[in-house]
Amino acid sequence: MQPVLPSPKVAEDIARVVRTRIHLGELGPGDQLPPERDLAVELDVARVSLREALGILRAEGYVASKRGSSGGTFVTELELPYQAWLAHMRANLADFDDLQDYRIAVECRTTVLAAQRATSSELRALEESIGAIAGCADVASFRRADTHFHVGIAEASRSDRLLAATKAVRAELFAPADSYGFTPQAETSAYWHKQIHAALLAGDSDAAATAMQHHIERSRREMRELLGIEV
Repeated sequence: MQPVLPSPKVAEDIARVVRTRIHLGELGPGDQLPPERDLAVELDVARVSLREALGILRAEGYVASKRGSSGGTFVTELELPYQAWLAHMRANLADFDDLQDYRIAVECRTTVLAAQRATSSELRALEESIGAIAGCADVASFRRADTHFHVGIAEASRSDRLLAATKAVRAELFAPADSYGFTPQAETSAYWHKQIHAALLAGDSDAAATAMQHHIERSRREMRELLGIEV
């Protein structure tokens, strides 16, 4: 019997799922991936396809493997992916601005809907994520808390498509925050998150969307400075 070979498309799809989790901050530098058997079950894929996907991620610099009793597959410091992101965005400036415009369209709408639909428990969770940003000690924790806030708003919008779009565009804007200092960025994000949250608490859709747009435009300026684009 011939061995079953992994499909390149399936392997790339698996790699994309793990890569997106890293981009969103769900997995950060130094985090260990679950054992292959467990991860294959979680993703509902064959282990041979998972191994192929992990090979793709190793080649891209996202993960590295260690042997021994404390071995496994770990997220790297992400230096190679960061440099690849910078090079891609600098070579595709129109795409960068298009992503920012798309983000404004998507996230301002999720904010409008969240102002109308968010529950008290969801509003409390958003407030907790703001507190988490204020207490961040590193880039990974900042990115995780920032994602929780924005994805939390999308979840409160009750739109599965807008939630998927929010995650997708944030994954594409995988900014290497440590290259320009995450502390100032965390302070700015915490400020705008508070403005957005206050408007959500008041049920003021217009104020919430306006604050979200200001927040994203500020992020656009910070990223353009990082990329060396005139602002």
